[in-house]
Amino acid sequence: MTESDSSYNGWSNYETWVVNLWLGNDEGSYNTCRTLAQRCFEEAVADQVLSRKERACYQLANELKEMLEDSNPLASEASVYSDLLNASISEVNWKEIANSLLQEIDD
Repeated sequence: MTESDSSYNGWSNYETWVVNLWLGNDEGSYNTCRTLAQRCFEEAVADQVLSRKERACYQLANELKEMLEDSNPLASEASVYSDLLNASISEVNWKEIANSLLQEIDD
């Protein structure tokens, strides 16, 4: 299976699409994500390896993942449901979501 075979609605996979959908579908979470994106961009500093936007993307992707994992209602449970949820979360392309949010800031 090629990478394009697993794409979903213009995103790299279903898991990425659905997380992005939920983060952007609620006004509160959308505003939180935009604020995080703005802060990450403002605090980012380019270096010899990464541009400012790449550094911001890396930081934002990590913060979005941490935010979602911290709000996982099944995090402390050992069950087939928590295992499946964690497996799905591990498939999310956080960099793709972060790039999308940072693109909105650039526009």
